[in-house]
Amino acid sequence: MRRLQPAFDGLEVVFASVHSAYAEEVPGHRFYAAATVTRWDRIGLAILVAQLTFILLRERPRVVVTTGSASWHDRSCTCKMPVTIQNDVDR
Repeated sequence: MRRLQPAFDGLEVVFASVHSAYAEEVPGHRFYAAATVTRWDRIGLAILVAQLTFILLRERPRVVVTTGSASWHDRSCTCKMPVTIQNDVDR
């Protein structure tokens, strides 16, 4: 995710990860640490959902860029920028 960081220059970027040590890698940006869970950990999953809901409600991102990991095992960032999605189904 850090390789993409130059693409976000000039934008407000917020990072979230299950590894709180990653906060040191993104100085000057807001950072959230979230719980790491497995699909069998129902209580942990509820905690994670609450944490992610809090982050999303607080930050209100227009765009979410993620590694695609279901439990956020790597860095994720949210960027407050407008986005246009085009659907090329007719082509």
